[in-house]
Amino acid sequence: MNQAVTINVARSNRVETMRDMERWQQRLWLLLVIQVLLVVGVYAYQQNSRATPTAVPLLPVSTHLINRIEIADATTSVHLNKQANRWQLTQSSLPVDNEKITALLEKLNGLRLTWPVANTASSHERFEVGEQKFQRKLRLYEGDKLQAEFYLGSSPGFKKVHLRRAGDNQVYSVALSTMDATTSGDDWLNKQLLTTTNPVNIKGRDYELQKQGENWQLVGETGVSLNTEKVTALVKALASLQVQSVVQEAPKGEPITLAVKSAEGNWQYDFIKTDAGHVVKRSDREQYFSLSQYEYERIAQVARESLLAPATATQTSPTTSNSAATNPVEAVVQEATKGLLGN
Repeated sequence: MNQAVTINVARSNRVETMRDMERWQQRLWLLLVIQVLLVVGVYAYQQNSRATPTAVPLLPVSTHLINRIEIADATTSVHLNKQANRWQLTQSSLPVDNEKITALLEKLNGLRLTWPVANTASSHERFEVGEQKFQRKLRLYEGDKLQAEFYLGSSPGFKKVHLRRAGDNQVYSVALSTMDATTSGDDWLNKQLLTTTNPVNIKGRDYELQKQGENWQLVGETGVSLNTEKVTALVKALASLQVQSVVQEAPKGEPITLAVKSAEGNWQYDFIKTDAGHVVKRSDREQYFSLSQYEYERIAQVARESLLAPATATQTSPTTSNSAATNPVEAVVQEATKGLLGN
């Protein structure tokens, strides 16, 4: 009897122990499921945050408020400023290429900073955005107030550049190029600053053209026909004249002078050919500018003779004589016939 009771108690204890183990297993499984769900949730959150980061504008104000820009590299710099809604080179007051400055401002205005590629001070030199080692340093002002200062460095890919804001360790990759922020004043120069549109009088070395209505004529000469295409080409050349760069020293040489009158103003052009190339100056500016041989020749080399209409051939003898002159065989036959008739 006692043995049977002992066996039943042992069996009951084993059953209870197994139930406890099953309960612990269930709890462990539940804990594992919770851990897996937590890991999946954290991973999904990180991925979602990485896919849609907060984009911060590079500039704190609109570029419409910016009226002064300083661009520097390791050795040179260029300063641009806005006067009466027109950008110019600060030192020379020469006009800036409007398309070029507009393109830069639009790109800067659209830049957004998201995930940095580096965030330590030690990375600045490696990406060439350090205070001492950089490819470009830009400062943008609204009046005298500095609104933005940042560095451009190495390129991580096509039309991309590393960027770091001054006072910030974070380095970003942005859609920009150091070529968009050149430090050469000649690159910013408006190459068409010497053009003259719609001239009414052009006086060259040995000619003077005056526009009457829609037609051109030589001043002081009557009954002279002009080559319309040549005159039109000269007018178009003045309207599209392109210089290349500013010449630092006044060139030596005898200038070819061209005086032009238009509704815009009256100017004198001095074209000079030098050993180094071709140079032009206009009376309203103190600087000399280099220009291509093509630009030089299509304006400075124009002479009166080239502007005249081609002369038309006139008949000076009977048709038979002209025919004979152009046909030697017929001439011989005619001479022989005259001889026979004379006998």
